[in-house]
Amino acid sequence: MTDTAAIELNQLRFGWKAKEPILDIDRLLIHKGEQLFLRGASGSGKSTLLNLLGGLMLPQQGQISLLGESLEKRSQRYRDKFRADHIGVLFQQFNLLPYLNLVDNVTLPCRFSNLRRQRAGDPDSAARELLSALGLHEYLDKNLQTAELSIGQQQRVAAARALIGQPEIMLADEPTSALDSDTRDQFLSLLSEQCQQNGTTLIFVSHDLSLSSHFDRVINLAEINQLKPVHETGASC
Repeated sequence: MTDTAAIELNQLRFGWKAKEPILDIDRLLIHKGEQLFLRGASGSGKSTLLNLLGGLMLPQQGQISLLGESLEKRSQRYRDKFRADHIGVLFQQFNLLPYLNLVDNVTLPCRFSNLRRQRAGDPDSAARELLSALGLHEYLDKNLQTAELSIGQQQRVAAARALIGQPEIMLADEPTSALDSDTRDQFLSLLSEQCQQNGTTLIFVSHDLSLSSHFDRVINLAEINQLKPVHETGASC
């Protein structure tokens, strides 16, 4: 972790309806290489905040700076390219393509980003290395489709996909919710190790405070959000 900012929010305000804001964050600074656990109850706005950080949505007010870029002033096309180049996303439902094998799923980001493809070198080899590091080496030569894997194994494929090409930032939206405690803790240890090796800044959101020991810093969204939580109608929370 360094003192340089990977993510900086200032005077951020967002609401699905103009009269019903759900996020009002005066300031949030996340350092490069930091592994941050963002805790929030259901409906508190944590998934909405991740969508704002990923450039999928724009705030009504305020500034979102990622790697020195103020994304709220950029076009959708620019934000999409920035996300493809610099941000890995680990979804709660994984969003793997069931008809592809493990390596082809992992290399998908390299098809959308020349920068990540260049960083990966040989994408197939890089995918195999990541999958091996995440404990899936014995499945690499079986040409399995991801639908044939367990939930825990699918989660590791999704993590490898998010990590390939060394994105500077990873956004993880409750990806451990379907795992038992032993599998969950093992996965978090592997994820943390891979992010540390790559210098990737990790923002992991969850309602489950028992996961917090795996991270450098813990922030309760309710403590930085100046608004009382309300039910989110535009996105999962």
